[in-house]
Amino acid sequence: MHVNDVFPDDTPVTTTPPTLMLKLPELPPELAYRFVGRDLALKDSKAGLIVDLIPKAIP
Repeated sequence: MHVNDVFPDDTPVTTTPPTLMLKLPELPPELAYRFVGRDLALKDSKAGLIVDLIPKAIP
């Protein structure tokens, strides 16, 4: 996965745990945090693109 790539539809999606959501900045409605494995992606839900990516966000 890379920034500006299409978010892979076949990837199992994990929602962000509520305790972590309290620590992350609030996003506009069209953006969402998604964990893919150990990486944290910021997804544009309307465009289906990866806006930002933090590799190995979870140790």
